Amino acid sequence: MNIAVLNECFLQKKHLTKLRKLGKVRVYPTTKSEKEAIDRLKNADVAIIHCSLLPITANILKHANRLKYVSLASTGFDLVDLKAAKASKITISNLPTYGTEAVSELAFALIFALVRKVTVLDRLMRRKPFEINSIKDLITSPYVGFNLVEKTLGIIGLGRIGSRVAEIAKAIGMNVIAYDILPRKMAGVRMVKFENVLKDSDIVTLHTPLTSETLDLIGEKQLKIMKPQAFLINTARGKLVNTKALYKALKNKIISGAGIDVLAEIDKSNPLLTLDNVIITPHSAWYTKESFENIADTVVANIEAYIKGKPINVIT
Repeated sequence: MNIAVLNECFLQKKHLTKLRKLGKVRVYPTTKSEKEAIDRLKNADVAIIHCSLLPITANILKHANRLKYVSLASTGFDLVDLKAAKASKITISNLPTYGTEAVSELAFALIFALVRKVTVLDRLMRRKPFEINSIKDLITSPYVGFNLVEKTLGIIGLGRIGSRVAEIAKAIGMNVIAYDILPRKMAGVRMVKFENVLKDSDIVTLHTPLTSETLDLIGEKQLKIMKPQAFLINTARGKLVNTKALYKALKNKIISGAGIDVLAEIDKSNPLLTLDNVIITPHSAWYTKESFENIADTVVANIEAYIKGKPINVIT
């Protein structure tokens, strides 16, 4: 059994020891191109690949003649050619739970920072220190925030992360409504239509995978349905939200602000980077010490289960 590790997935000595009991392990800290991937998978039966760092294309899979199993080092699989994997009879598993806590907590970090104007006030303090009481008109000041207690959080996608976000929101004292394409029930969460989440929420947070159906899920039409004082949070996938529509909505105060961990276009020309009413982080929602351990543990568990003939976390 040949096991190829094509990207950094935080394997420690204890993880590599377990893998070496299962077969011969080759570790490549970075694999950036199709050519490199094809060469390194030439004799591999099992592979560990982070598809955000290396999209798994039909061409890669076509040349991996021995490959039978891939454990992704991520939750998302929108950069995997699933059709090609099925055609090649390659089983693929993901890591559905490794970042549940981390992503949920960053969603609330963005929420708190937005509703209490944390980043704006931080910038002002660095320019010239002051106390809020010194502002001429405290009531009409653009820096006044609002409490989350009794406000409505709308969740789009009530899976593992969406459910955890709901639990945190309920603990704070928020009202929680949600929409999911699948029939779901959760105590203390009212399931409503997609449009009602947009219309009735003070904060809308996205926790759904990127598919052909969810591409540009939030566009100009959807943003106009939201309350003018509402905030949009996206810690899922950048292309769930149409960049131009969000820029227009934020610039024209159609909605109050946004917290974005994932951009559809990652470059300096992205117009969202020019706005003060959006907080942007670099796809770091998952990025905690605990996530490192969870990734490595789950990758090894996936491979052990596959070799025992009982694969887990299977997406193909």
